[in-house]
Amino acid sequence: MSISLTHLKQFQNERLRGTYADFITREAYRPTCDFFFGRVYKGEDTSERDAAFVHFTDALEKVLGGDIITCMRELVDLQKLTNDLDERLLRMLHDMSGSEPLAMGIYEEAYYRCDNYAQRVDQIDLLLSSLHMANRIFHRWGIGPGLKALHRFQRLRGKTLVTGFLVEGYDALTGLKDVAPLARAIETRERERLDRIYRKTAG
Repeated sequence: MSISLTHLKQFQNERLRGTYADFITREAYRPTCDFFFGRVYKGEDTSERDAAFVHFTDALEKVLGGDIITCMRELVDLQKLTNDLDERLLRMLHDMSGSEPLAMGIYEEAYYRCDNYAQRVDQIDLLLSSLHMANRIFHRWGIGPGLKALHRFQRLRGKTLVTGFLVEGYDALTGLKDVAPLARAIETRERERLDRIYRKTAG
């Protein structure tokens, strides 16, 4: 059986959980980590949610502006970039290993051969930017009740994919007093990992 996109996403989700196990095991950070590593980088097909998010953002932009829309656009851009990178990585894995079990050595070799270091840096930067911006927005007075009221309205319409996702993000981030330690860890560890893969393979 060849490696599937779902298998690749699950593999990457497990890698993230291993890299940030020290945060996941801390009660204060666990909800935020579960959201970003379990919902943003979901180990399943996210195409329906992604399409709904784009449509929702386009509609909201007609009545709202400012950093709320900027943040949502960044999330859209992050998801699109991540999907593009995953699809390219999956093609490379198929070219290299076919139906072999997915192991870290094969994964990192394919990661390097994709030759998209700059795009990987952009991915890290977008994640950090959206994390910081969402944290600032969600901590504003009145945002929580307004978002949850919108979610209740969308539930009546049977369209909760996006608002449910945003409410989960709100609950995860507002329960955390200081997101900076996690953000610094993401920036440091992901950049170090990216540099290690490229330097190691390039020799």
